[in-house]
Amino acid sequence: MKTISVTLDEDLLQRVDREVRSAKQTRSELFRIVLRDWLATRRRRKLAAEDRAGYERHPVGAGEFAGLIAAQALDDEEES
Repeated sequence: MKTISVTLDEDLLQRVDREVRSAKQTRSELFRIVLRDWLATRRRRKLAAEDRAGYERHPVGAGEFAGLIAAQALDDEEES
């Protein structure tokens, strides 16, 4: 791991300190958790945007999923 320096305003730091104490964590643990979540969220958003762009470039054709839908309907009938 590497040590870094982060500047926070006093109010935010006090709020963080209260929360990490109640969660029995350290500031460092909190920052690692938050940064991992932030990076994961950005990745999901990027992948979703790429999916949307792909479907805009290549829209779903009429009946493209008809076979899959029919197969699912057969599975549903067999389970009943």
